[in-house]
Amino acid sequence: MGPDWQNSYFLILFAAAILHSLYLALIVFARSQKDNGQVWLSITLLGISALLINYFIYISDAIRDYPHLLNVFMPLMFLTGPSFYLFIRKSESKTFSLRWFDGLHLIPVLLISWESAVVFQWSVEQKLASITTILEGQTPSMMEMVLGNRFNLITAAYAGVSFLYLSLRRANYPVRHLAKLNWLRKFSMVFLLLLISSVVLPVVFIFISMDGAYIELILTLMYATSIHALGYIILKHQRGTPWIPSSGKYSTSPLDRDLLNSYKSRILSHLELDKPWLQPDFSIHDLSAQLSIPKHHLSQVLNEEIKVSFVDLVNSYRIEAAKSKLLSGALKKYSVIGIAMDCGFASKSTFNRTFKKFTGMTPTAYLHRDK
Repeated sequence: MGPDWQNSYFLILFAAAILHSLYLALIVFARSQKDNGQVWLSITLLGISALLINYFIYISDAIRDYPHLLNVFMPLMFLTGPSFYLFIRKSESKTFSLRWFDGLHLIPVLLISWESAVVFQWSVEQKLASITTILEGQTPSMMEMVLGNRFNLITAAYAGVSFLYLSLRRANYPVRHLAKLNWLRKFSMVFLLLLISSVVLPVVFIFISMDGAYIELILTLMYATSIHALGYIILKHQRGTPWIPSSGKYSTSPLDRDLLNSYKSRILSHLELDKPWLQPDFSIHDLSAQLSIPKHHLSQVLNEEIKVSFVDLVNSYRIEAAKSKLLSGALKKYSVIGIAMDCGFASKSTFNRTFKKFTGMTPTAYLHRDK
């Protein structure tokens, strides 16, 4: 016997997840004027919202009262994968622009739209018969699972390609901007794992003969909790967004947005032009003294505007300098430790560990990566 969907408290959690997803899509779209990549993220969130609504009308049995909703949300759902990939590409490179072949991403959407149009023309009796079959709670066959998982499979493919693309870009990415790249990689990885779980878990449940209704219950709870976690991640990276109040340890800071940006420009300009990081013992106290900016204000700028720790920011410049020296053939004249110390590192082990952290490979592997 399947779970009692209508009397289950988890429906409240799921309904909240739908509202949360729509809210996220709205606030992200509000930022799209500043960043075109946000438009694609907003569409991604709308696609996820459509998925959640589609689940909800089934598990709440509302689909029986409104059979014309059968397959209505499918086209918007299938925009999730392509829009997520385009969000990643645009966020990773501001110079990215759409080309004619990017229209190929719409093929799955067009196919499912055609299918949905056919279903929409069915009679009420035909739709109710199909809905009854879906809601019987019987364990589906493997083929039915594959067809039912088209959304997860296609969207997982896009998330996987996005993660692979970002991983390949990591070695040649400007080191001081790696924090953003790493966030995008983690975002892609979490999204990919969620989708893979949505495909793998039902298959596992089939082999242990779990009731189909319970399979939907587990997937529903997984999606609901994931969207709340996703909301936390996105809101954490959407500072300055309308309708999101300031909070946290800097909520009482006297620094306004203009002063934060001014401090940010001074910090980056000083690091790029004066290169104080060439000194191995360079610290945030030194930076504070050199710029006459209080240390706690520097910390706020690093955390809120540059979004990187002081150590990682300093090491990013050192690694960029080391990469340039390696590519210029410095190893023919100097040892690895010589290059490391020349770029501000105090030891070879620290240099190797930091280099691998930022590029994903050792200095030697980086030098010979294209050979």
